[in-house]
Order: sequence, then C-alpha cells, then structure tokens
Amino acid sequence: PEKLWFEVVAGKMTECVMIDEIAVYDAALRKWVSKVNDTSYEEPTGNVATPVVSIGDLVTFTIKVFNQSNTNAIVAEITDYLPEGFEFIASENPDWQLNGSVLTSNKLKGLVLAPGETAELKLVVQVGKNATSANLINTAEISKFTDDKDRPVIDKDSTPDGDRENDGSPKDNVINEDGKGKNDQDDHDIALVKLAEKVAPKAIAPAPEKPQIVVTGDNTIDPMNLAVAAASALLVLLGAVSKRRKTPL
Repeated sequence: PEKLWFEVVAGKMTECVMIDEIAVYDAALRKWVSKVNDTSYEEPTGNVATPVVSIGDLVTFTIKVFNQSNTNAIVAEITDYLPEGFEFIASENPDWQLNGSVLTSNKLKGLVLAPGETAELKLVVQVGKNATSANLINTAEISKFTDDKDRPVIDKDSTPDGDRENDGSPKDNVINEDGKGKNDQDDHDIALVKLAEKVAPKAIAPAPEKPQIVVTGDNTIDPMNLAVAAASALLVLLGAVSKRRKTPL
C-alpha cells in the first residue's frame, strides 16, 4: 500500500512524495463439504452437523482462501491430504495433481487478491469401499503464498508449506487464530463426513410347530391335544379356501 506524505515548511508545502507502508501478509483457508451427490451445503462459519455418506457417494469439497493482508497477495499453491477412505477421480478434478495421497493445485497462482478478497477451488472425491468414519477426515492448506510479483512472503500468523504436522491444533472453519499454543493456524482447515451405520437385517421368527396328536400309554388319544390339532387344521383349511375365493371368510 502507498500513502501520500506532505512536508510542510513555514506554512508552505514544499515536497510531496509517495512512500511504502509496511506490508503485512496474512492468508487464511476454510474448507467444507459443499455437496454430497445432489445435496448441497452452505458455507459454515462454526461447528456444523457432519454430513452422512455411503460407499460410492460423490463428495464435493469447497476450499476458500482469504487475503487478510493489508496489501495484494497471491495464494500460489494449495495442498490437500487425501485420506484412505476417499478415492480421487481425475476426470472430475482437472485443477488437481495427485502424487501418492497428496494433491496439489496451482489454479489460483495467477490470481492477485486485493486486501479482503477471496477465491474458491473445488475438489470432488468418491467414498471408497474401504471407508470408515475414522478415515474420512480431509485436510487442506496453503502451501505457497506470495506477493503480487510472485515473490515468497512471510505470513504473520501461520506457515504456508506442505507439512501437515506443523499447523497447530486443528479447529474446523476457524480463520482467525495464530497457531500459538493450542491455537489453530488459519492457513489450513479440515472437513469431514460420517459413514452411515449399517442396519442389521430383521430376524425372521421361526414358523410355529405343527401340533402333534399324542397317543397315551394305553393307546388312547389325548382329547385336549386332539382338539388343538383339529382347530389348527381347520384354520389352515379356511385360509386355503379364502385364498381360492380371493375374499376373506
């Protein structure tokens, strides 16, 4: 940024020059699930309910970068760490390059962001057959940050790089902490989905045993048992007749 400097001597302006204000560079990133198949989700600003997915679902992540500097800046590269539960679909992601499980994108490299401006990038993945709720947490971070002349700069409260282990304590959707102590570095963010629980099949009740006619020791038939057997047989017969007539009796 520039500002106008006036030098006044004896009540008269004698010189007018432009001087540079000290530039302070600061970038932030927010990532969220913006779509699961055909269901869309709005940008969150805090904790939100975790979307539920099934094997084979398509999940779209939106990555939004913020120029919180007091001068123009460029987010030259974004790195995404793809967890085991997701599968990368090259045809859906022309702006991303995959190396192992690490994705990088330089799509925003030529875009100069003025102070307060933002830009977005999409990533589409599929829930894999080996997915569990434990391996569906996706992380992205700003890995290269420059001034408007493509020169690397120092971010005031985070470390743009490709190291997933040095970003402080992750806090979802937070973009205003400095990474010190238990704070989150605001140049990275997580986004996650939850795998739907499998519903156990309903147990099928065993068919009732057919009543047996019991013959007593003196070769006589137990009358109570005979009555039960006769009633059961009558019900079966009535049911068969009813089906043939297609109307209940």
